[in-house]
Amino acid sequence: MVAAQSDKLKHAYLQDLSREKFALNAFEEEKKFQMKQIEKLQKAIEKLEASIEENRTTLEDLERSGQYLVGSNLTENQEKIENVEKEINGKQMKINQAKDNISTLQNAVDALDRSMQEVHDGTYQFNAPITSVEMDF
Repeated sequence: MVAAQSDKLKHAYLQDLSREKFALNAFEEEKKFQMKQIEKLQKAIEKLEASIEENRTTLEDLERSGQYLVGSNLTENQEKIENVEKEINGKQMKINQAKDNISTLQNAVDALDRSMQEVHDGTYQFNAPITSVEMDF
């Protein structure tokens, strides 16, 4: 039987699990969490890419209208163009960061898969040796 070290013991029943089954459950829960994080990042990337497309359309419109402007209107238009370009660059940096984070999370998922396979194979090295504790009921 494996007992988690948490406050849940005060308010929940112990599950009769081997340490292998307990480890597999913990790995599976962590894998689900990591996969949800990857999914969230992928959705964020899609939204950023759509936003960049909108910015590019705005940029094209500003450049087209800038051909016919002079004086302060031209200066104002050029500032708008610079701001839109900065927004695009900022969003692109966020996309690159999200892709790096996805790569890191995918490496964690791969490591969890390897650990789960090692538990199935019996080659996983648990941190603590098996200890027996006598309990009075």
